[in-house]
Amino acid sequence: MSRDTLFALVAALSLANGLLCQPLYFPLMAPFAFAFYPPFLDISVAGIVYASIMVTAVLTLLISGIPAAIFERIAAPPPESAAGLWVWLGTVGVLFAFGLLVVLPSLTR
Repeated sequence: MSRDTLFALVAALSLANGLLCQPLYFPLMAPFAFAFYPPFLDISVAGIVYASIMVTAVLTLLISGIPAAIFERIAAPPPESAAGLWVWLGTVGVLFAFGLLVVLPSLTR
């Protein structure tokens, strides 16, 4: 698989995790909405939901990149290798699976 495809999968899974785990982070995001919004936009519930989805997706992307960076630092694969991206994709997959385990039981009640 090409490096571009792997990175697209990492980004898509991060966004899916942001959509899935948004109910977990919305209560944390709502009080701080003024810090994430520029002053010329109205702060609405839909805007806060969108911002919490984006913040969760970006946090997933950043947190899952840490093991990939450590792997690349320790293993030192050649530059054309996609091993670091596979580690990154695996870490995003673990975070996404954790989000599924946490959120889905509360959605099926």
